[in-house]
Amino acid sequence: TQYRKFYSGGHEKTPVNQSHWVLMAKEVIPNSRKKSYKDQLKLVQKYNIGEVQYEVPGLLDATVSIFLEYVQTGKRLFSDSPYTYTRCQETWKNKGEAKMLLIGGFSASGLAVTITDDFEGYGISVSWQFY
Repeated sequence: TQYRKFYSGGHEKTPVNQSHWVLMAKEVIPNSRKKSYKDQLKLVQKYNIGEVQYEVPGLLDATVSIFLEYVQTGKRLFSDSPYTYTRCQETWKNKGEAKMLLIGGFSASGLAVTITDDFEGYGISVSWQFY
């Protein structure tokens, strides 16, 4: 496993405050591609029922989940066939401009962590942390 593109936005040393488990969807939410972040968040909220509160995955949680699935099964989630990325909670800030970080496009050359631009492969997934 490796990265083929890695724009972490300074989040590569973000500490984990508490050990936790993460349940993350293996794909983006249906019909979440080509939508604004605001509209994608509305789709995330539809999954929240009772005590289970899903959220946009964090960069570290998504990275670990994607790599562990590959190590265990050989399957590349959020792959390049078709190109699929999920937005993450973190942003990349440069000269006062903030862009959402994305992870995906996992191919034989590695996993990409990048910033948002308009592209039809960008959707949104959900994750649930529990302690």
